[in-house]
Amino acid sequence: MIKFSVIVPTYKRDEKLERALESIISQTYTDFELIVVDDNPEQEDKEKVKEIVESLDKDIDLERHINDNAQGVSSARNLGIQNASGKYIAFLDDDDEWKPEKLEKEAEDFKQNNYDAVYSAIEAYRDGEVQDIVRKEEKLGLEQILERDKIGSPSKVSVKKEVLEEINGFDEDIPSGEDWDLWIRLIENEAEFGYINEPLVRYHQSDDSKSSQVDVATEGREKITEKHSDLLEKAGSKVKARHHLNRAKKQYTLRDNRGTEKHLSKTIRNNSLELEAYALFVLYLFRRLTGKDLINIAVKVKRVFK
Repeated sequence: MIKFSVIVPTYKRDEKLERALESIISQTYTDFELIVVDDNPEQEDKEKVKEIVESLDKDIDLERHINDNAQGVSSARNLGIQNASGKYIAFLDDDDEWKPEKLEKEAEDFKQNNYDAVYSAIEAYRDGEVQDIVRKEEKLGLEQILERDKIGSPSKVSVKKEVLEEINGFDEDIPSGEDWDLWIRLIENEAEFGYINEPLVRYHQSDDSKSSQVDVATEGREKITEKHSDLLEKAGSKVKARHHLNRAKKQYTLRDNRGTEKHLSKTIRNNSLELEAYALFVLYLFRRLTGKDLINIAVKVKRVFK
């Protein structure tokens, strides 16, 4: 059987952690070890995590590791990878949860196709309700992943341990978007991704995530753009334009006016026929002039008529 090492980094989310761990224990596939990496700086939080871990089913193969000095989620995941004994690594963030058949369906895909990594669709939740089912492209190349993160959260991905070790795991210098950087490097290293077009993960959106914090999210993505600038140059102007367009979209959602303008300008500079950039500029200009976000209004209307 295929053995998974399930890595769960945790930081100040003891209530959500319990839900995440229960979803792992409830898996229909049982050949896995569970590695909880405690990234909490305070002893009180460490004790809460210890209590939760010790209350779990004693029949599962379970380890708890403490990441000294709260060095961040990439460091925590890398510590988990170093201590993993499984051939395949599965990640789960402490605020997300898996559906019971997640590992079973991934194991089947690995057996049948010998992929280096497998990922699935997700159910996106906010305030306890499903907001969307997010599906991704079945086939990914380097150009597609350079344009934007077309894979998403590590909670939906399982990867061969050896291919993670080949690229030295997560980049601990990137404070946000570290998963996007990992997917770029894996695909650059010719890792083959399989895709399960079925939502196997419940992804819980919240306003306290790193990707929602303007400074952290911006710094992380700036580092990714700079780090992979040579790849972007080789990919050509159209790929660069799409990369900057998607950077502009992210800064727009963060309400970062300077960042939005900067990346819209770079988009048009690389491809003046990128019509979506002009559409985003209209939305941006309307918000600057009126204070109203047409995208948010459209989302609210959609929910009413759902």
